[in-house]
Amino acid sequence: MFNSVFKKTIFGIIISTTQAWGASPALLKAQEAYLAKDNKTVFTSIHQALRGPKLSQAEMRNLSGLYSRVLAEAPQQADYGWTLPQQMNKMRVMVEYIATDDSNKNYNLVVTGNLKAGSHIKSFIIKKYPDLVIVDKEKNIGVFKSESKANNTEDFRGRPRNGQALPVPSGAYLIDFSLDSGEKTSGWFYIAEDMNSPANPEFVGLTNGQVITTGTPSFSWKMFQSPNRKADEEYQVIFAVNPLKDDGNWGAANFVFYQNNSKVTSMNLATDTPSEPAQVPLADGNYVASIAYNDYKMISPVWMLRSSKIYKKITVKK
Repeated sequence: MFNSVFKKTIFGIIISTTQAWGASPALLKAQEAYLAKDNKTVFTSIHQALRGPKLSQAEMRNLSGLYSRVLAEAPQQADYGWTLPQQMNKMRVMVEYIATDDSNKNYNLVVTGNLKAGSHIKSFIIKKYPDLVIVDKEKNIGVFKSESKANNTEDFRGRPRNGQALPVPSGAYLIDFSLDSGEKTSGWFYIAEDMNSPANPEFVGLTNGQVITTGTPSFSWKMFQSPNRKADEEYQVIFAVNPLKDDGNWGAANFVFYQNNSKVTSMNLATDTPSEPAQVPLADGNYVASIAYNDYKMISPVWMLRSSKIYKKITVKK
């Protein structure tokens, strides 16, 4: 018989030696930290467990249970246990639910961020634990794009190449990236089932492919709240009009408005004030008008967002 010690936890009987069931010492430490109400150690130990030998399905259920309980009981103490490099201003992990009409809706996982002036992403990998690669910048898996801003900072965005009809799978995700300075970062985040929104906002009186005869049109939409929004989450409304390129990609916004906890439900491109410098009136051509309600909360070091979005293709022909 092997020498083992059994411990009673909220998850039942677990065995505390790797000789017995191959249990992850880091995950055992996370469970003990939970019982001691040491939530910081819970998250750092989960991070260590995810970076160690592959966890079993039972261990992953324990990990998910730990994450959910800490988030429910002490959301203000939620912290993934890793840090962004000093050259990075922020990072967002977003689960989008996007609609163009009732028959065309899809989900997508998107990771975005902003780098300080002079810094650039060299490598960027997102995996669904343990080893499903979703984005790999260097191997051209998924989509990775960066864009220089007027203040010389750089925005970046990584996502799968295509959206999916089913919600983004819940569970742990690993993220690894490096900067051109040589600094490397390894982190993780968790997508809960309710990060997927079950509904989308709606434009009023705007159809997909509509022809508009003015360069300064007005848009309106219905006030919206995702059924999955939590009491500890705030939200941001983002309205934008982007040029639609011949290859199907969107160009930089001609007009964008964003506001936290906003009650705004209409926007006139001639009279309303954008949040960033605008390029209006719109020239003749094809565009995309979009409205998004983004629920958000910080789980350090990243912002976690649930995005409910709709967009309509329009043509300006004066």
